Amino acid sequence: MSDLLRQTLESVNIGILVFDVAGKLAYINPAAEEILQGSSQALAGKHFRTLFRGSPEAVRIVRKAIEENTPVTGFDVALKPVGGGRTVQRRGSPDAPESGEAPNITGMEAAPRR
Repeated sequence: MSDLLRQTLESVNIGILVFDVAGKLAYINPAAEEILQGSSQALAGKHFRTLFRGSPEAVRIVRKAIEENTPVTGFDVALKPVGGGRTVQRRGSPDAPESGEAPNITGMEAAPRR
């Protein structure tokens, strides 16, 4: 990931998670850390089924985006991080790989619902 892209992702107030083709968390920005109530160090490499345990709709959305390599948008799901649940807007879509990266990286975004 380029430095400019990383700086941009880290400056937005929408949580962004990137999963590799195996479903493991490859990147999480600070807004997503706040939503999931965990640090990037603690969450890095965790499988999406582990991250979203207790939120079957979130698991289904990520799995569909990865397995079908297709966008999945417009779902409201309740994530249940340690310390309580909150409803967030979730979208999943495959991102085009940069040169030299593994294909089918899937990005997710989450924003607290008001």
